[in-house]
Amino acid sequence: SRFVTVQISPQASSPWFESLQGTTLGVWVAHGEGRIDKHNRVALSYVDASGAPTEQYPMNPNGSEAGAAGVLSDDGRVLAMMPHPERCIKSWQLPWYPVDWDGIDNRNDNTAWVLMFRNANDWCRRARKKK
Repeated sequence: SRFVTVQISPQASSPWFESLQGTTLGVWVAHGEGRIDKHNRVALSYVDASGAPTEQYPMNPNGSEAGAAGVLSDDGRVLAMMPHPERCIKSWQLPWYPVDWDGIDNRNDNTAWVLMFRNANDWCRRARKKK
């Protein structure tokens, strides 16, 4: 298990990432497998300290090509990712964060990762109402 940095693609067209495109966040990983080879729908990438996608360990724990950490289905509804955002939706789950970080919702101590789950839930609710 280690804490790494990922960037959500600015082009990640998906209910999961509404309002999160281009965001760089820390996230827990707990694996050394899950290597993603060439894929054209990369939604998030492991990045180095300068924010560039990386294949280098330990920033990229499994050596995925171009730093791929998660991919989307063609319609953007299905997300497959190896990091574990569910392990860092509360600030107390993070190993560190800057004191002035605006990634914390001070009302309830949520990190920006909780938005990913809210976005998916909101999309499901809207889709159900359309039926």
